[in-house]
Amino acid sequence: MEDATEDVFGRRVWLNGPGSMGCVGLDLGYEPLQLKAMFIVCRSLSLCAHSIEEATREKGWHASANSDMIQPLSLEMQGPDHYDGPADRHL
Repeated sequence: MEDATEDVFGRRVWLNGPGSMGCVGLDLGYEPLQLKAMFIVCRSLSLCAHSIEEATREKGWHASANSDMIQPLSLEMQGPDHYDGPADRHL
């Protein structure tokens, strides 16, 4: 798909997950507006879930490692050593 973007746009456009799924959706016969609606619904649901998690589990954002300012997690704090969510479960 990325090779085709060079032919169409004259430069390489790197596709992310939603871009790739948009291509698959078009191949399956969905219209662009239908795909946009599906992405908006999915993104809204994930935002709601994240808001509920933040409201019930934590108070605001975690501070980064070397800052007094409250801000999103630094990359060094992301990983299994700093995870405080539910334990893995067998599905």
